Amino acid sequence: MKYAQLVIGPAGSGKSTYCATIQDHCKTIGRSIFVVNLDPAAENFAYNCDVDIRELISVEDVLDDKEIKMGPNGALIFCMEYFVKNLEWLKEQLQEGEDDYFLFDSLSTIVSFTTPSINVLSKLDLLNKEEKSFVKNFLEDEELQNNLINSIDDGQQQKDKWTEKYSKLTQSLLIVLNDYSLVKFLPLDISDEDSIQELLSVIDVTIQYGEDADVKDRFPQFADNLDDY
Repeated sequence: MKYAQLVIGPAGSGKSTYCATIQDHCKTIGRSIFVVNLDPAAENFAYNCDVDIRELISVEDVLDDKEIKMGPNGALIFCMEYFVKNLEWLKEQLQEGEDDYFLFDSLSTIVSFTTPSINVLSKLDLLNKEEKSFVKNFLEDEELQNNLINSIDDGQQQKDKWTEKYSKLTQSLLIVLNDYSLVKFLPLDISDEDSIQELLSVIDVTIQYGEDADVKDRFPQFADNLDDY
């Protein structure tokens, strides 16, 4: 059985950093994992890339092709259309084993996505201890969310134009978190191994990782005496 995470999100949200973090963490816990780059415009990687779409086609290839004549955005679309037409290439790259776990470092644009997903609030490693504690409590406490929304409403008249726009954005994000309470956001601190493992465990349950695996006998020396119990 093959398992995979499709890592998606806006530019700068930490997709590649997440892939590198999970790759390092899985090495620590003894789990095999393969990272797949699906960005034909990528240049540098923080992780060991096992499968790279640029071996099939890259934005640079398209821009250098005088017959195609496309700009950066058009070249990116051309690459993805070419990739979709050549999915057999990807299938061949993923045929190395039967029980593989893949991380797909993908593009940021999503039109329709119905696959089970986990929403991750990244970059907690940039906060201090008190700020991390506040964020974690905020994500779990609906009353705290409502109080924060109301406090922004009450202070709108005393803000300058820039701060007012910033406050409106913050308020909109708070409303999304509050109204769509069925969507849980899990905090991720890449400097905390417990935070990484907690997120990975939730993902494993979501994709049913390991449910078909054979149980490993950790005490084979007692196998002959099991009939006595």
